[in-house]
Order: sequence, then structure tokens, then C-alpha cells
Amino acid sequence: MRWWLHKFWLYCDAHEYLPLIICTFVALIIYPFVIESPYASLYLHVLVSLILLAWIYAAEHHKTSLVVVFGLGILSFTMNWLDFLIDQKTIVIVNLAVGFLFFLFVTLDVLRSLFRQKSITANTIYGAMAAYLMIGMVGAFIFAIIEFLQPGSFGLTFPQQVNFPGFIYYSFITMMTVGYGDIIPVSYHAQTRSIVMSIIGQMYLTVLIWLLVGKYIKEQ
Repeated sequence: MRWWLHKFWLYCDAHEYLPLIICTFVALIIYPFVIESPYASLYLHVLVSLILLAWIYAAEHHKTSLVVVFGLGILSFTMNWLDFLIDQKTIVIVNLAVGFLFFLFVTLDVLRSLFRQKSITANTIYGAMAAYLMIGMVGAFIFAIIEFLQPGSFGLTFPQQVNFPGFIYYSFITMMTVGYGDIIPVSYHAQTRSIVMSIIGQMYLTVLIWLLVGKYIKEQ
């Protein structure tokens, strides 16, 4: 068992984006089971912190952006827990803004790294998957900021208030152009950002396929 764990750790160390993908999926899978718990908010902040730490870990392999990612990551990690400990509007909006900047920067950093790679490796695939997940997180922060600054920007077909996990859900279904209709963009800002997210989601998949196939053909 220890040998397998050691081997898996070495594999993750060689593929820095894999821990991030694992942490993100673990967070998405676990949270629905604890959402009814009185400690749901605590669990949410712990899961977000795991994703932040996974990104900081991945940044160790990118020396040029390490300082910026580490700085924004620690700041976002701190604001995440201040938001949990102190119920104040100023802290909430600062937490959302810092989180948005952090995930936006790391997403652009991963995409820059992917386009610079000359060959397709397993880490290239993991990086592409991680970037897609982080684009969804960026969208979640954007939608949360819009709702915070302009309450009522999103309508629901059920009597419940949209929380941050709800915006993560909405961001990804918008990227995939699924559109279940349970969360509806009402304000102009919410509608235009939703359009942009759906376009980015489709363009990303198109450009990604072109990038991977193009490089694969060159290697052959």
C-alpha cells in the first residue's frame, strides 16, 4: 500500500496539474453530501482552500509565475477564512475579487504554458483539463460578484437563494450550453456574462482540439 502511495505521489509530482483536478472533483463530489449539515459553510471553505493549495503546489513548477501565484494564493486563502470567521460585506466582496484574480491568473498561466509546449504529454492533457475547470471557477466568481453588487441578477425556478456552489454549477452548465433553466440570468450584466461564458466554453473545446491534434500531427 505504501509503495503504491509513494508511486502515486511521484506521479503527481511529475504531473503538477493532476492534484488540482483531483481536488476539484473531490470538492464537487463531497459538497452535496454535506450541504444540509450545520457545518456546510465550514466544509465549503475547507474544500475551496484545498483547491487553492493545489494551485499553489502546481505553481512550484512554473518559476516565472511562482511569486504572483503564491502571493495571490495566500491572499485568497486568507480572505477565504476571514469570510468564514467575519460576516461582513466588505470582506465578502474582497474575497470574491481576490479569488477571481487568482483563478484568472492561474488559468491564463496554464494556457500560456500549454501553447508553448512543443510536444503532447500526459501533463499537457492534465493541463488542458485543469484550465477548463479553472475557467468554470472564474465564471463562478464573476457571477457571484454580479449577484453581490446587484442582488436579484439571477432568478430561480425554486424558492431558494443562490450560494457560491450554485454559481459554480451555473458557470459549468453555461460553459457546456446545457441550460437546465433552474437558474436564469435576469439582469443585463448577468445575461451578457452568461453569453460570454458559453462562447468561451465552446471556443475552448474547439481551440483545444485544434491545438492537440495539430501538435500530434507534427510529432508524427
